[in-house]
Amino acid sequence: MKQVVTELMVMVLSSAHRNKIEGQSGLYSSYLPDIESASQIVTLQNWCIEKVLAIAGTIQNNRHHHISKVVFEAKAHIDANYSKDLALGDVSKMVAVSPQYFSKIFKEEIGLSFVEYIRDKRMDIAKEMIQEAGILLKKYVTGLAIMIQIILAVYSRKWWV
Repeated sequence: MKQVVTELMVMVLSSAHRNKIEGQSGLYSSYLPDIESASQIVTLQNWCIEKVLAIAGTIQNNRHHHISKVVFEAKAHIDANYSKDLALGDVSKMVAVSPQYFSKIFKEEIGLSFVEYIRDKRMDIAKEMIQEAGILLKKYVTGLAIMIQIILAVYSRKWWV
């Protein structure tokens, strides 16, 4: 059984190596002593399942966080020029890919379509501006209230004196 587990782990760790994750989280550490030290088959099965799930999770996580150079450049351009008119054709031309391919990989890697990403970016900026304006308005209103209190205090003294 330990021979089969060793062969299985060689395949799993080979997959980890192909996905460039061997150095992450100690996944490619020496596993032979762990296999040899397992005294019961259940312990060996649990250890194997734990390692496979850790590697599979890391591979999946890496795929979700990978952004290609094309999408990275396009995203940077959009972030810098969100207030201008941005067309999918113009941005795809800027990163030197077809509009269809750009649209496909942008959606796959960002999780939003080109138009949705621009809309969300503009909405986030608008929210920030509204919050900043709200803070400024609150400061203005507070200052105005203090001035009104001072004026009322001055006039009420004159009125009663």
